[in-house]
Amino acid sequence: MPGVDGIIWKTAKQKIQATLSLKRHGYNPLPSRRINVPKKQKGKFRPISIPTMKDKAMQALWHMALLPIAEERSDLNSYGFRRASS
Repeated sequence: MPGVDGIIWKTAKQKIQATLSLKRHGYNPLPSRRINVPKKQKGKFRPISIPTMKDKAMQALWHMALLPIAEERSDLNSYGFRRASS
């Protein structure tokens, strides 16, 4: 489901162009698209936010960059709430 910008990357060319457009400096995320999803309880809804594709890509990039740093600096004897090693 697209975010507020309505863009979905379908082709490989679109994905490559979007990847090349990511910049480290001057990045400002767009507002998330808010929708309400029905809950199992009848008549109740749960709000969720859907970021734009560019925001999702930037989040993934930051995650890949920061995960090794977080693992390196974490407590060696702590195994709770840490990613399982494979």
